[in-house]
Amino acid sequence: MALSPIKGFVPLQISLAATANLPESVHLCYIKPHLSKDPNEQIDTTRKLFLINPLPDWTLDSVKDLFRQVNTGCHIEEVLVREAIDKSRVSSIGSGINYDIHVNLSVLTNEELGVELSASEKLPFGSSVVTFLDRDSLELFLDSLKKIKKPLQWSLPNNETGISRYSRIPVLDRTSLEREVTQALVDFQKKEKIAEEEVSNMRTIVDEDGFTLVVGSQKKTKSDILGSMKKKSDLEQDEALLKKEKRKEKQDFYRFQIREKKKLEMNSLLTKFKEDQERVKLMKQRRKFRPY
Repeated sequence: MALSPIKGFVPLQISLAATANLPESVHLCYIKPHLSKDPNEQIDTTRKLFLINPLPDWTLDSVKDLFRQVNTGCHIEEVLVREAIDKSRVSSIGSGINYDIHVNLSVLTNEELGVELSASEKLPFGSSVVTFLDRDSLELFLDSLKKIKKPLQWSLPNNETGISRYSRIPVLDRTSLEREVTQALVDFQKKEKIAEEEVSNMRTIVDEDGFTLVVGSQKKTKSDILGSMKKKSDLEQDEALLKKEKRKEKQDFYRFQIREKKKLEMNSLLTKFKEDQERVKLMKQRRKFRPY
C-alpha cells in the first residue's frame, strides 16, 4: 500500500525478514532531497538524499544493495549516518544511554580548543545522508521509487537484533577514563593560562603611530581584541563600513548643493543638445538626412 508524503518526506517501506525472536515486519524510513547550508547548493541541483530512521548497520554496501532494488542505474558515492543510539555515550554501569546535548564549554572561553566534528557527527540522531554520483542518479531513484508498490527487502547481518547487537559495544574502562579526563583538564588549564597571558599582553600593545591600544573590559578573548586593531587602510577596504558612511552623507542638504546639482544637470542636457545639432548638420551635408 502506497503511503502519502509527510511534510515533503516520502515514506520508504523496507521489509525485515522474520528471525527466531521477531516476526516479519515493515520498517519505515522517510526521505527527501537534502540541502546543506552551502549557499551554492540548490534544491534542483543537489545530488544528496536526506533520510530519517535508518536501519542498523546502515553502510555504503548495504544501502547500495537496497537501492538497487529500486533501479540498478542509481549509483551511490557516499553514505553518512548517525544512528539513533550513540555508541560513544553508553553508560559504564549499563544503566542506559545518555542523550544529553554535549556543549563544548572550552570554545566559550578559548576558541583554539574547539574540536572539529566529523560530517556524520553533525547529523541529527537517527538520520543519514546518501550522496549519489550525480543529479541524474538521484532523480532516477526518486522517479523509480514512485513505481514500486511492495516494500524493499532488507537482510539483517548475522540476524542480530536488539540487545544481542548492542551488547557488542565495548564498555569504557573506568580507570583509563579517569586518567584521560584528568589529563584533558590539565591540558585545558595550561592552554587557558597561555591564552590569558596573551590577552594580557595585547592590552598593552602600541601601534605603528605610537598610540597604546585601549581595550574595553568586555573584550576578553583574542579575537575580540584583534577586531579592534583594524588599521585605516583596512577600514577603507571595508565595503560594509563604506556603504554605511555613504548612507550618512546627504548630497542635497544645503542650498548651494541643490543649485550645483541642477547646474550640472542643465550643462549635461545642453552638451547633449549641441552634440545632436552637430550630428544633424553632418547628416544634412552627406544628404542622408530624411525627416519625412
